[in-house]
Amino acid sequence: MTLPAELQQGAAVTSGDEDMEMKIKTKQGLDAPGRSLRPWGLVSAVALLAGVGLCAFEPAQAAGNAEAGTEVSAPTPAWEMRWGGALASWQRFPGADKSRLMAIPLFEASHRSGFFASSLRGVGWEFRLGEVGRVSLAGGFDARERRRKDDPRALVLGEHKMRPAFLAAAELQFGPAYLELNAVARLRTRDREHKTRLGTYVSPYKDHGDGATVDLEVGMGMVRTERLQLRGGLRVAAMDSRFAENFYAVPAEIGVAATPPIRPYRIGSGVVSAGLGLQAQVQIDKDWTFTSRMNLDRLRGAAATSPLVQERNQPSLMMTISRPL
Repeated sequence: MTLPAELQQGAAVTSGDEDMEMKIKTKQGLDAPGRSLRPWGLVSAVALLAGVGLCAFEPAQAAGNAEAGTEVSAPTPAWEMRWGGALASWQRFPGADKSRLMAIPLFEASHRSGFFASSLRGVGWEFRLGEVGRVSLAGGFDARERRRKDDPRALVLGEHKMRPAFLAAAELQFGPAYLELNAVARLRTRDREHKTRLGTYVSPYKDHGDGATVDLEVGMGMVRTERLQLRGGLRVAAMDSRFAENFYAVPAEIGVAATPPIRPYRIGSGVVSAGLGLQAQVQIDKDWTFTSRMNLDRLRGAAATSPLVQERNQPSLMMTISRPL
């Protein structure tokens, strides 16, 4: 499961910030056209229509077989649906010292063909690898942000909001051992301009909002019964330079203009954190299922020494409760 990631509160604006904001306005980036999201929207729409078409075709095919007198075993439901709720907590922005708590409605519909639509996992396809595991590809959102209300420095460094993204996940099981991989590729924004209370801000980053991250976890199942499943493992996360720059870098021209000044800082691709992951699933009764996922990651390497980092320990938690619809 890919956990969302988030924010905090607060930020004061002074008259000194107004002069600073105007200094930051620059034509750098205004001439660099952003990548349009229309092609990705078209691809997503085609995939969605193909999934719905396939889902509608299968029941019709089964009905045709029955009319032709073909022996058909007791059919399994074409659709499986669940509903419930989720409670998630994560850092207000990467490197923040405070977290945000959010309640999220949970709804998931999956078809036996592999097509799924979920409020947590996005819309996509899941491919089963027999008893070994599963792989999924989906379109959704990456919720990691840095907003002005969460960090006053975002006024000069630029805000980074939730972005549309491609989500890939894989889970492999080898006896009691497991391997879990989650990859996120954020889509580039249309442009690099931001409207603030002080005017228009132009991001100093070439690929504002773009970039990719990968999380890998390897661990062991500790308890596996009909009512309880418990497992835990070691985690490591990596980012490419485009993603890391948005949250950990400080361009020289921005750092010296800030009040107080922020030390200029550059960062490249690589491992940014390592830690522990723990997941529990409890079957409360024949319908209701409760899951809990807790990660405790610690920033490492260049990310840990960024002047924008307030706290190296980055905990996150997600709890869900759901039942079939």
